Amino acid sequence: MIRKALLLFLSLTLSVRADDAADDAFQQRKFETARDLYGQARDKKETNHQRWLQYTAQIVRCHTALGETDQAVSEFFYLCSVDPQTTFYDCIPLPWNPPFVVPGASSPVEKTAEDVLDSIKNPRPGPAAMLLAAGILSVSPQPDKRNRGLNLLGKLAQQEGPAAQLAAAMLWKQRIPTLRTANELAILENAIERIPEPYRAGPYFLLARAANAVGEREKAVLYWMRLPIFYSNDKLLAEAAVREAATALEKLGRYDQATRLRVDH
Repeated sequence: MIRKALLLFLSLTLSVRADDAADDAFQQRKFETARDLYGQARDKKETNHQRWLQYTAQIVRCHTALGETDQAVSEFFYLCSVDPQTTFYDCIPLPWNPPFVVPGASSPVEKTAEDVLDSIKNPRPGPAAMLLAAGILSVSPQPDKRNRGLNLLGKLAQQEGPAAQLAAAMLWKQRIPTLRTANELAILENAIERIPEPYRAGPYFLLARAANAVGEREKAVLYWMRLPIFYSNDKLLAEAAVREAATALEKLGRYDQATRLRVDH
């Protein structure tokens, strides 16, 4: 009995140490190390359900911080397969600024997104998985997939909760080219205030583009700069925000500030 208790104590101690090491690495921005340590902690037999979910969410965050978008998507879908009603919307890797894809080509994650939305393969995907799948398809270079994604985002946006709020914000991409006035921009500014702070990285990126579209370049720079300051762990999105902020500063004639911004980031 004493031996079993000692073994249990040692296993719990090692688990706590693994947690501490992973968290320390993450805080020190050693994301590759943190990713591997969270993976090891997740695979332990004694890891309970809630810990498993937390480790997986952290793995998603590590992949995102490393710019490993496809891996982040795969891990988030894995998380949703275990926890369909997941609340980890703060790490959902939505394509707010997707890379250029050759017209007609498909991204590696599109097939996964379609499987998630397949009612036979996955009858109850949950709102977070549906949101990510819809977001991925909404930026597909293939019109039929893109329309499917946009339609699903529209349906999600009519519901309640974080999935609805983020789906509505994803649809801003379609509105930005037609924006003309400060009043139209104000509608989006009011909408972002209703989105919980941890979920605002992508919406701020699009809000900045909206401000830029209506000629509010100084305001756009301020919105873009929120990403490297407050959401720097979203590596690719933060880097894109810095580039666009620097371009906006150049158009304002602030060449020295634009140069410093590029150098500093």
